[in-house]
This record gives sequence, structure tokens and C-alpha cells, in this order.
Amino acid sequence: LQVSLKNSLTVVEHQEMGEALSELSKEGILIIGSGFMTHSFEKMGQSHKCNIFQWASDLQKWVRDVFCNPRLTPRERKERMVECESLPFFKKAHPRLEHFLPLVIASAVAGYPPGQPIFSFFVSPSLLMEHIIFKSIV
Repeated sequence: LQVSLKNSLTVVEHQEMGEALSELSKEGILIIGSGFMTHSFEKMGQSHKCNIFQWASDLQKWVRDVFCNPRLTPRERKERMVECESLPFFKKAHPRLEHFLPLVIASAVAGYPPGQPIFSFFVSPSLLMEHIIFKSIV
């Protein structure tokens, strides 16, 4: 079953989508969200000229702090996700949210538990692959 993103591309509406889909995970259905952690084609042409872009590194740190920090409660994690839309480094990494929202949905499906990074790799200074697994708490 493939689910399309909503045209709004807002974090809140996709959190709601994930929460609605949580019933499927209770039935033993695996939910997978797919997208690049950073996704800025505008910066790709500059990638050969430098080390990892600071904004890409800042985004990785923010994602791990919000999605993987065991000190955050599920409610705090959910609230912190929404702030992404106002972060300057986030806007550089994601001019639009379609490659980020699958992570939001996957976290919401599981009940916003702390995620565990299982693979992380900068393909280039501007493209980060970050795989995070969420074990359901709902």
C-alpha cells in the first residue's frame, strides 16, 4: 500500500496521517518512510568544492536531537518536529518538505518513540542518507 503526501506538505497534517496509520502497525504491518534527509539540488553543483555543508551537518544534529533523543517525551518530540519549518538550516536542506515528511509519518505511526539511527552516510557534502528505525510504543 502506497500513501501519497498531502498537498499542504505541513508537518502537523502528516503527523495526523501517521497517527491514523498507527492502527496498521498494531496489526503487524511494517511501515516504511523513504526520502533523503537532505535534499537541495540547488547546492549539489557546489558539492565538489567543499567538505560537508554546515547546514547539512546542523540538520543531522537537529534530526538526531528531535527524533532520537531518549530524554524527550513523545509529546515533546511531536511538538519539536513542527519547528523544522522555521529553521534556516532546514530550509537550505529542504526547499520543500516532501523528502522529510516520510520520517515524520513513520515516527507518528510508532507513537513518537525515540528512534535509533541504523545507517548514516553523506553521499556528497549536500546529500545525507540517514536511516532511523522506530519501535512502536502504541
